[in-house]
Amino acid sequence: MVAKSGEASKFCQNTSQKTDTLAYAHCACAGNRREGHGAVNMDISTQSVSQDDGAAPTSLDTTAAPELVLPASLARPLADAPEGDVANLRRLGQAITGALRKAPHFLRLRGLAPTRERDVTVAIVKAISALPPVKSTKPAKVSFTRVMINPDKATTNGNATAYSRTSQPLSLHTDSSYKAAPHELVAFQMVQSDATGGDTLMMPVETILSHLDRETIQTLASPIFPFGKGKAPVFWQTGGRPQIRYYRSQIDSAVENGAPITPTALAAMDALDAVLDRADLQARFHLDPGDILFMDNTRALHGRTGFSDISDRLMYRIRIEAGCLA
Repeated sequence: MVAKSGEASKFCQNTSQKTDTLAYAHCACAGNRREGHGAVNMDISTQSVSQDDGAAPTSLDTTAAPELVLPASLARPLADAPEGDVANLRRLGQAITGALRKAPHFLRLRGLAPTRERDVTVAIVKAISALPPVKSTKPAKVSFTRVMINPDKATTNGNATAYSRTSQPLSLHTDSSYKAAPHELVAFQMVQSDATGGDTLMMPVETILSHLDRETIQTLASPIFPFGKGKAPVFWQTGGRPQIRYYRSQIDSAVENGAPITPTALAAMDALDAVLDRADLQARFHLDPGDILFMDNTRALHGRTGFSDISDRLMYRIRIEAGCLA
């Protein structure tokens, strides 16, 4: 049986930190806050997965996103010298990490002035990546991309990663799904938004699992899906916490190029797509210039709505390994 959906929930993580020089902590969701649903237990393959963070969403508000609003007393020094105040930068990284480790696994940071510089976002993701446990003794490499309309890189020939250089809508997906281990942390810094479109779409793994039957989940938890040069499951878990890797167009492209896949696996992906396409289960919101969206890339899928093909919309995508989110 498919797990029953509860009423729509909104989440606001308690990210309060206070020091003599720092008092950032305004975490707010638009609208009225509702109580969470408690634990949701789902089977992944032969193992039981339990998500009990006090809030396990089965549906999300369509206009709200968890927010952390920086006061001017922190935002101004951070903008002036992004890596200058190591202590406060670390506390900010800890606050964001604490939010991302709980459903819905994404957080909008507000309070920074719009800028075309990426220094602040890079400093924050590096601070998060440095939190224990680290994945390597070497500093993690930062992946940076300007997401904007670029006809030279745009394509419709199956190279899914190039769709972000168009104005087309993007279905819910995982970034760097082709890698053996996708980046845990992804941040989007909005530089120039589009007035009529380009809304962000999000859906956490707990919502997805709660709307799939056990047989479908077991199929999707099998390491039979082509990602990059190998095969991997769509669902897995670390420490009893469910994770997801999915990009349907990339899988379809691999199959078109000869990667084998079973009818059962295709049917399971179709069932998954039916859940991802449900607007009532998606969080949908508009990022403003200066906003930075952080997400656990292995526990929340993201996408966007389409926008004008002559838009000057510009967003920075920054990805990095973050063992603290694993």
